[in-house]
Amino acid sequence: VEFSDLLIFRNTPEILARLQDAGMAPVITHPERNALLRQRLDQIEAWIENGAFVQVTAQSLLGNFGRRSLDFSRTLLARNLVHFIASDAHDCEHRPPRLDLAHAWLAKNYTGAIADALCIANPQATLTGDAIEPLSQEIPAEPRKWYQIWR
Repeated sequence: VEFSDLLIFRNTPEILARLQDAGMAPVITHPERNALLRQRLDQIEAWIENGAFVQVTAQSLLGNFGRRSLDFSRTLLARNLVHFIASDAHDCEHRPPRLDLAHAWLAKNYTGAIADALCIANPQATLTGDAIEPLSQEIPAEPRKWYQIWR
């Protein structure tokens, strides 16, 4: 489910429920890149509680879509609100299919298990029809550098 940058319908929970009633599992794509969704973390949490999933773009997690997308993708991650990391590839030059960089970043900054779950196991479960388990482990917050005390 990709939301408009202009508005989010009030009946979104009903729309997501209708998709689920039809046997589909709604996946909210790249909310970190949508200014309206970045202001609605509580709604995203409610949608997830009701069975929706969240997909974050690998390049957002690495900072390639700007600071706001970077910060929100990491906020979602820290709150266990991410189920998939996706390339959202459009071409080989500007938006290449490079999940390996995000996987490596997750493994280095969090754990290999988290990297595998978000980049391999959960996406594979969508293909096999297996259950997608939310991350239950505590994801550590990124430590601030000494020069980031003002943020």
